[in-house]
Amino acid sequence: MQRAGVTQAEILLAVEKQKEGDPRRMGEILVEQGAARPADVVDALRFQQSSRAAATASDSTIRVDVGLLDKVMNLVGELVLARNQSCNSPAARKTLPSWPPPSV
Repeated sequence: MQRAGVTQAEILLAVEKQKEGDPRRMGEILVEQGAARPADVVDALRFQQSSRAAATASDSTIRVDVGLLDKVMNLVGELVLARNQSCNSPAARKTLPSWPPPSV
């Protein structure tokens, strides 16, 4: 919207109206204020949609050090082993419900 000549102050005013409970969208408020033309709002929405469509893998992925990932996987494996050992002990069999539960 700033490319269409809408100032930061006008945008902030529209945001304040929304915070106060105005159910209208930002573009509708800016058009009513006279800060933007309907065509400017349509152009801005198209620009937003094209920007979202062009999102790269870096927007949805993270990098993790292989050493750290290896440590986490080892810890998870140890937890699984410890759980299996505790579930198979005679004391645990008496106190824990059977798993998986019997079908009804």
